[in-house]
Amino acid sequence: MEGIDNVKKENFESLVLYSNLLQTGEIETNNEQVNKLFNNVLWGQKSNFFDVPTDCPQRDERLGWTGDAEIFAKTASFNMNSYEFFKKYAYDMKLAQEQNNGKLPIVVPNIGLKSSGMAIWSDAATIIPWLVYRFYGNKDILKQNYAQMKAWVNWIGENTTTKDMWTGGMQLGDWLALDNGDRPNGRTDSSFLATLYYLISTQILANSAQVLERTQDHDYYEDLAERIKDRLRNRYVTGEGKIAINTQTALALALKFNLVWGNQKKQVTNDLVELIKLGNNHLSTGFVGTPYLLPALSDNGKHEKAVDLFLTDDFPSWLYEVKMGATTMWERWNSVLPDGRMNPKGMNSLNHYSFGAVMSWMYEYVVGFRKFDPGFRNVTFAPLFDYRLKSVKASLKTSYGKININYELETNKEHKIKLEIDIPFGMNVKIILPRSKNALININGQEMKGNIILKGGEYHISYIPIQSYVKGYELSTSVSMILENRSLVHQIDSIDKTILEKIKRPGNIRDMFIDKPLMDLLKHYHISKEISEKIEKILKQETLY
Repeated sequence: MEGIDNVKKENFESLVLYSNLLQTGEIETNNEQVNKLFNNVLWGQKSNFFDVPTDCPQRDERLGWTGDAEIFAKTASFNMNSYEFFKKYAYDMKLAQEQNNGKLPIVVPNIGLKSSGMAIWSDAATIIPWLVYRFYGNKDILKQNYAQMKAWVNWIGENTTTKDMWTGGMQLGDWLALDNGDRPNGRTDSSFLATLYYLISTQILANSAQVLERTQDHDYYEDLAERIKDRLRNRYVTGEGKIAINTQTALALALKFNLVWGNQKKQVTNDLVELIKLGNNHLSTGFVGTPYLLPALSDNGKHEKAVDLFLTDDFPSWLYEVKMGATTMWERWNSVLPDGRMNPKGMNSLNHYSFGAVMSWMYEYVVGFRKFDPGFRNVTFAPLFDYRLKSVKASLKTSYGKININYELETNKEHKIKLEIDIPFGMNVKIILPRSKNALININGQEMKGNIILKGGEYHISYIPIQSYVKGYELSTSVSMILENRSLVHQIDSIDKTILEKIKRPGNIRDMFIDKPLMDLLKHYHISKEISEKIEKILKQETLY
């Protein structure tokens, strides 16, 4: 406030302005930082969904950037009923394409900003209409935009220099990734990203043609999608499953969009985990890779690693922003530095929803809305559990009504899991519970096994998993985690004080082993088998989480 003496905040009231979208999704966990993050994502959406999806309401870029909207659209549709909002924005995109021979500008409505068609940003032409159809089951948005979805895919084919690939031209790439120094477009090859999104848009177009019963179009674009995928695989994937571009974004995208299969998937997954370890167990992804990083891990048996990244609270991470006092999402991972100063590189929006796309992973993998038919008539409920998020309460309002989820892990000494689910009538829910193979699952007092499909009603479910979700310390636990437990440090020191002595102080030994398994340190010091076994016994008596 300026021009007024003795300002008192209680004398003022703030009016919040945003498009009238009904909140449909809610998530609450036992972790207050995660709850704050969800709230920040929600407020970032509210303050940016103002007639068009803007990218930062506090500076001169308060514009409808298409890429940001496309990246966040899934989370947006879980959070709020965004059908009418996105249908209107899709109409804006349609008008912009009609004025540009099928090319979608990177800002819509276009304010005269000249740009060539760009992968990811311009692919909003196909991705947003298809995603909105998937959420709400209404074909009208596909009918409204089908001609321009087709025009966009055709524009790519007519403006590339390599058949069945998108090469050349200006690209923003994996915007604000941290793997390329000060260059904001990231290290992931722009031709790889552009061609992958060419594939995504083409496949969406084929799927849309099938929904709208345009058989000839479906067959043509399905064939084109297969050719593009073959070109991607031949150029970027070896027979053993090594990806030519060694970035977190490239590996995550290869997994999520099925550029690899069978043993190749295992190879790429292991490479992705190793790359994260080399990055000090932090993410390095930008706008493109971030929405797919955690899903790629969770899909491929590495959900614990996904939760590790999600719950990290130092830079770069989602919870770093929360810890620094954020109330909405930031544009950069470090728009505010640890000492409280603004990032001197500039372009520091503190209200920019793109990285909030992580919430779709929460809805799909932590809450459990893994698969759903258009409009949510048939839903596959398949949560992945982690004891650090041991209590989760969530709800989602769909066209059939509100579905409520409430679960808690480790409710007794037998490690029982309890789950409540309220299903609206007209919806069918297939239940797939983790670590439940051959387990008896109690549903409203009746014990069941195998595939379970529930219809409308209230259900109380419980079962004992084949393996507990409580995680203990092991010799494979990192030295840094050991040092965080004072009791463990004291007990290890009582056995042999020299083992952790040098690790506690800055220096070469600490740098070499701080993030390595404890067993590596024991081998380095040639610790005897007898002492190692004593340490292992101590570790097993402590609970990590």
